[in-house]
Amino acid sequence: MDADDQPSERSPAARALWRHGHDLALEVDRDGVVREATPATIAWFGGPNARLLDVVHPSDAARLLTLLQGEPPPQSTFRFAAPPPSHGWRTVEISAATPGEGTVVIVARDVTFERGVVSTLGRHREVLAMLAAREPLAAALDVLARAIEESSGGARVAVLVARGDDLELVAGPTLRASTARALARVRGAAIADVFPPAGALSGRLAEIASEEGLGFGWAAPVGTEGHRLALLLLFPGEKRFPNREEQAALDAAVPLADIAIAMHDAQTTVRRVERSDPLTGVLGRQPFVLELEQLGRRSQDLIGVLLVSVEGLAELNEANGFGAGDALLQAVGSRLGSVVRGRDVVGRCSGNRFAVACSSVRDANALEQFAERVSRMLSEPVVTSAGVVPVQIRVATALRSRKGGDAAAVLLDAERLLAAPAEDTTEAETVRENAPGNGAGNEHGKT
Repeated sequence: MDADDQPSERSPAARALWRHGHDLALEVDRDGVVREATPATIAWFGGPNARLLDVVHPSDAARLLTLLQGEPPPQSTFRFAAPPPSHGWRTVEISAATPGEGTVVIVARDVTFERGVVSTLGRHREVLAMLAAREPLAAALDVLARAIEESSGGARVAVLVARGDDLELVAGPTLRASTARALARVRGAAIADVFPPAGALSGRLAEIASEEGLGFGWAAPVGTEGHRLALLLLFPGEKRFPNREEQAALDAAVPLADIAIAMHDAQTTVRRVERSDPLTGVLGRQPFVLELEQLGRRSQDLIGVLLVSVEGLAELNEANGFGAGDALLQAVGSRLGSVVRGRDVVGRCSGNRFAVACSSVRDANALEQFAERVSRMLSEPVVTSAGVVPVQIRVATALRSRKGGDAAAVLLDAERLLAAPAEDTTEAETVRENAPGNGAGNEHGKT
């Protein structure tokens, strides 16, 4: 029977309710075939001849069979596939089910949006609790990504966090390993087509979506144009706009991701201050070694160390007092802090020695070029209480493969090289031999 062919015996009021009611009302036989339905129900199922068992969620099928046999199910909510071109699952709540002669008359309402809001709020409370407990940022953002996925029609979600000029993949609950590896290699967060505005992906990120068979990608940036923090990426699996639930979940996740990253950065700053050398503000030796080991675990391939020795410090202190020497060390620490990139870290390893851990080193030549640039920057004179003081430094570099064992050993490589007399090349050769793969060791003098 068509929805508008009302039985003549119905009153005008009943016919009006039947035609214009917004609740879902339908008569279904024992096989789940819709025999009669209101216009709202027909539109909801995408046509007049729906068979409920074909569109019910597999996890809810057994309970639906119980309902169709005229027995009350243990739970009154069911999920049904959204009709094309929509995607995902929609939820109905059964408010009445009346068995008849071989049929069941069901009255229900669509609670998809309400249930989605409740689920999202629950996930968001979980994220806030994790942040309050100072759990890792990656774990909190993983929960946030899952909240978006649960609101979607089978989409996959990734979270990329800006780290200097890099984008670091910190969450991707259901991404394939190959997709995660491809996203983890993205570089250049300052480039517009790698850190796009809200909307469809372009540039390298769009290429990755296509190469990985994800079909399409949608970005929700976190932060302002001049203060980029992260990207929430949604991959629907085909070229389409996010549906209402997906877009709402993305929009709700952006400010929470902002809060999560801001809290993480603030906690990191506090921890860094607690671990910093009180004179120069850079990390002390032990915290630096711990950071170096973490960089070694995260590095794709090579880990490099640049070691700087400030020469003539004892003579400067003796001639002009410790204030002049302190000012010189503070200037060196500040300059090194200004030149590091992305996840690179700076530490003060001893009284006159500083080290830079380089996590994104392509090869030995790139590390040497970085050392030359640092040497030129540090060689500029420093103004102290004793006047303008020339800076005398020696620089050593060492490089190890991530597969070469203990990442902190690369610091020892550089220290051995710096400790060797300038004319002794034997130690430098030893460092090269100890560096698996593209190993390198070198020393520079600069006055």
